[in-house]
Amino acid sequence: MQKAILALRGLQFVFSVVVLGLAVTLIKGQVYGSSPTTTKYSSFTGAFGIIVAGFGAAAAFFFDSTSWISGKTVLVMGLDAVSGLLFLAGGIAWAVALKDTQGCSADSSVLLLNDFINQGRTEDNQFGVIPDGERDAKTIEGRLKSNCEKAIADQSIQFVSFAICIVLLGLGFWNWRRVRKGGSYV
Repeated sequence: MQKAILALRGLQFVFSVVVLGLAVTLIKGQVYGSSPTTTKYSSFTGAFGIIVAGFGAAAAFFFDSTSWISGKTVLVMGLDAVSGLLFLAGGIAWAVALKDTQGCSADSSVLLLNDFINQGRTEDNQFGVIPDGERDAKTIEGRLKSNCEKAIADQSIQFVSFAICIVLLGLGFWNWRRVRKGGSYV
């Protein structure tokens, strides 16, 4: 079971890195104003997921299943629960933010008005996704769709990361109950 947990931790780590990378890419692309809170939150969930994956892998790798099992398992399970809830909240936040984009197939004008993917806008409707002097509609549409696809990928990976945390939480609970049962009955 330790190999399965380590494999899931590796997957959790990779997905957390991807969530963080996509969020940072969207944040760095922001031209006008501050990036949306949802994007900043995604960078937090990705970083937190990396820490939890590292801690969980270290706990599974360096300690056998009977060494201070109660404290270690409960702590790791708590971190998995918090991480899972953070990923779920991040996925839901992106789903709400992108509800009008129709999976990035919406009209360019709809995508342009979505503040989560237009790289910011000024009060006089200058959009960050449209650099000064840019007039090519295909180029602008390509930038909008690219940002939208990054946001949808971030959303989807956060939901998958939530599922991984739930599986890890279940395995931790099962292991905790298994070891605890063995020592509590005479």
